[in-house]
Amino acid sequence: MKDVDCVSYDNLGRLFSGSPRFVPATVLAVLKILDYYRIPVSGREVLVVGRSLTVGKPLASMLSIRGGDLGDATVTLAHSKSRNLNILLSRADVVISAVGKPHLVTGEHIKEGSVVIDVGTNYVDGRLIGD
Repeated sequence: MKDVDCVSYDNLGRLFSGSPRFVPATVLAVLKILDYYRIPVSGREVLVVGRSLTVGKPLASMLSIRGGDLGDATVTLAHSKSRNLNILLSRADVVISAVGKPHLVTGEHIKEGSVVIDVGTNYVDGRLIGD
């Protein structure tokens, strides 16, 4: 069985326990971006907006349990219905948006100097945009 999104119970269990066989593609892409641009998350406030089993939850888990510069983050997992989302956005050092809701995350609530990675996909007026 191929499980590239890592959604089988076995693969999810391995991922959440810190010993995945492989990492979901979008999660791996975010980790690669953080690594490529040398953006450390260890000890920093990271906000993951999106609670899907394919991106949000696995990414939050990996950022909080992985060691080195790409782990040991203080991770908050929020979603489109989070009442205090603007407050969470204003406090985060790193924001990763993966909701699939256009215009949910806007620059007006992002703390200056924060890193924003938007992996949400939305089509508005025939154009692909992020969250």
